[in-house]
Amino acid sequence: MSSPSDDRNAAVAAVLKVPRLVHLALMACVPVYGFVVHVLAAEVEVEGEPDRMVLATIALLAAVIVGVALPFLRRRLLPVRMRARHAADRVVVSDEQAREVARRSFSGWVATWAICEAVAVLGFAASMISMQPTVHFWPFAAVSLLLFVIHRPRGEWIEEVVRAQTASPV
Repeated sequence: MSSPSDDRNAAVAAVLKVPRLVHLALMACVPVYGFVVHVLAAEVEVEGEPDRMVLATIALLAAVIVGVALPFLRRRLLPVRMRARHAADRVVVSDEQAREVARRSFSGWVATWAICEAVAVLGFAASMISMQPTVHFWPFAAVSLLLFVIHRPRGEWIEEVVRAQTASPV
């Protein structure tokens, strides 16, 4: 016989298969950009110095995307969550609740991951301008990958949204 926690985990795991696949596909693009930058940097000789103002603008744009656009977008597109204060605050998530939360969250998740990838794309652009991948691409790639890890699809997310939906007003 399965326990409620096993049922909850099964329901949540089932609805997270597609989001996890999309997340992994977008995240896998980051090392591909790095490979392309290194191949091109080895093949192309760049004369002169890159325009520092353009590189600074790209870095500033990445900072604004991460610091302003990402939190704003997540607040607007993702459902409200309520974190558990204690282990006893865990909720049992039905199949129907898990599917509904995943459906409501999917577009917000994809938009979040697109912004995570945009940081790597900006690093790719900076590297194409400068042809110095170590200096310009990898810091952006590291931030991008860190954002992907932070914003991965998690079962706790589904639980937190269900908890917020079922919480009684104080």
